[in-house]
Amino acid sequence: MRLTTANQTGGGKNKSQELPGRLCRGSVPRHLLPVRVTPLPTYQVGIMNKRLILNLEGRVHGVGFRVYTVAQADALGLTGYVKNEPDKTVTIVAEGTEENLKKLAEWAKKGPKMAWVSKMRIRWEISSQEFEKFEIKY
Repeated sequence: MRLTTANQTGGGKNKSQELPGRLCRGSVPRHLLPVRVTPLPTYQVGIMNKRLILNLEGRVHGVGFRVYTVAQADALGLTGYVKNEPDKTVTIVAEGTEENLKKLAEWAKKGPKMAWVSKMRIRWEISSQEFEKFEIKY
């Protein structure tokens, strides 16, 4: 298979350039390569995303709070992280739709079975879309 391209040269004459049978990046001029379009993740298309920052006090260390938070956030399609803080609190930073973030905050008020939350601080921000998944941060 031989591909040719017609290039306009001075004087109005067409000059053909032969391309190799195989199309590989090194042998095909860049302007002839197909354009690669990367679709946006579905959580970004047409929906205003927000960031929710929760700081939880109470019995939140040593009860599986981080593991259960990751499972809950994954089920809601959120991105971000959960982290144990040195002052024995847990911080959750999550991004996604406001509806799903409110569901996560409602769940976090109770937490997993062995946990209890005595105080919860909530802060809303604009999403930075810096996270690809929800994970435990150490």
